[in-house]
Amino acid sequence: MSQVTDDEPHGAVPETRPALPADKPGDATAALLTHRPTLERQTEILLGALPSMNAYQVADQLGVSAARVLQFWRALGFAGVPANAAVFAPSDVAALRSALALVSELGLSEDALRALVRGAAHSADRLAVWQLEALVADAEQRFGLDDVSARLVVIDTVGETIAPLEQLVTHAWRRHLLSLLDRTERSVAHLGNQTPGDALPLERAIGFCDLVAYTSRTLSWGRPTWPSSSSPSRTGRGTR
Repeated sequence: MSQVTDDEPHGAVPETRPALPADKPGDATAALLTHRPTLERQTEILLGALPSMNAYQVADQLGVSAARVLQFWRALGFAGVPANAAVFAPSDVAALRSALALVSELGLSEDALRALVRGAAHSADRLAVWQLEALVADAEQRFGLDDVSARLVVIDTVGETIAPLEQLVTHAWRRHLLSLLDRTERSVAHLGNQTPGDALPLERAIGFCDLVAYTSRTLSWGRPTWPSSSSPSRTGRGTR
């Protein structure tokens, strides 16, 4: 369960825990947020509590190694942190416990778990960017603000959107998973028509050629100027 893989943070995690300072574990994080009351408020909304635990303390609660905890942190896409840094909240403990249950209770392999965590993290990162930019664009349009002012408004008020956005994201994911299961079942039903030995018996995507700069264009979607669907769009990388 606590096997170290290539996703482990660089440098060995000490087996013997360094002595903690006299201050409480969360004091460093609390001090960092002292002059950022808005971020502190949003942190409590998003995580349920301010980060107050280090990797050793999380490991104690879950019965794993600190290296395992830091592996999970890195798999989520965050920069490496020292094992004694108080960056974890109770919600992090709950998330890692659920992830580990996929292996211990459902029998998934470590490779499968790593792929699932990375996939969720990557999707969440891109989704968060998309949502923030959409909210900033809305603030600009509704209140007649410049970009910087609109971002400050969103930072201050984003907590009000968390509950409906979370429900929307969960529903969209469930719907898309159901749609994928339906398509997969239909594909499997036609396996009898496949020639034995086919390398790819099911329909699947092989790759993506960004001929019209789709990736860069979608980063601007949600801003005031949208691509027109009534006329061809031309870029330096291709035409449509």
